Amino acid sequence: MWIFFYSNLKYPAPKSALAYQINSTVPSKVQFTSKSTGFIDKCNWNFGDGNTSTLDNPLHYYKKNGSYTVILTVTGPGGVSSSTTTFILKNVDTIKPTACANLNTGFYNTAKSVKLAMSEKGTIYYTLNGKTPNTSSAKYTGLLKIKNTTILKFIAVDMANNYSPVYTKKYTIDTVQPTIISTKPKNLSTGFSRTGVVTLKFSEKVFKGVNWSKFSVKNLNTGKKLAISNKMIKNGTLYIQTKTRSYHSWYQVYIPAGSVKDVVGNKVKGAFLYFRT
Repeated sequence: MWIFFYSNLKYPAPKSALAYQINSTVPSKVQFTSKSTGFIDKCNWNFGDGNTSTLDNPLHYYKKNGSYTVILTVTGPGGVSSSTTTFILKNVDTIKPTACANLNTGFYNTAKSVKLAMSEKGTIYYTLNGKTPNTSSAKYTGLLKIKNTTILKFIAVDMANNYSPVYTKKYTIDTVQPTIISTKPKNLSTGFSRTGVVTLKFSEKVFKGVNWSKFSVKNLNTGKKLAISNKMIKNGTLYIQTKTRSYHSWYQVYIPAGSVKDVVGNKVKGAFLYFRT
């Protein structure tokens, strides 16, 4: 009968050996490979930048230029062995990318499509609710449809994991036409001053439109138009001054469609105002 005493077996000491390959166009990503031989229970990598790993063949990212001494220590039943290599990284990408949108912050009267772009290869992350984006936010993959007032925020992250600043764009989408909410004199009123200024108050701040020159004030008794001596807008109110009007006559004020518009370009509808002096 043969009896074996395994406890008396001697394992050869492991022999540490390593190799590496810089495998990105920007040399920040380095693939390490253990070439060690012998009975090995554990690998310990020290990458020379304060980081370590226990993987057999780790992939490591370096964020700064410099000289790095890498140590691989292998441990087995026969002992411990270490090997060392040193290399220099001169072109690690530490430059932050930039990003942009094709549509600037502003007021618009139709839905818009927004295109985002960044200065180099990488990923753009965005939010549409005003929150600060991060790498867990939505990834930009194509045109963003902006149908309502929206606060868009986005960042760009390049292949070396550099982050751009956070960009913010606010799009105010307003499709509501301005309306007349009050007039002086009131429509169909009588006894208005022959020299009083006609005022039209709008629902929002308005500006001159394409048909600004087509306002008219007509004496309905004679069918003749009065000369408008002054016409101006202040905030949301339009003021119209005419030459002295006749006694006890009906007048028609014509507000042409598109004569005034709001800040995003929505045009007022055409309207008439009637009064008697």
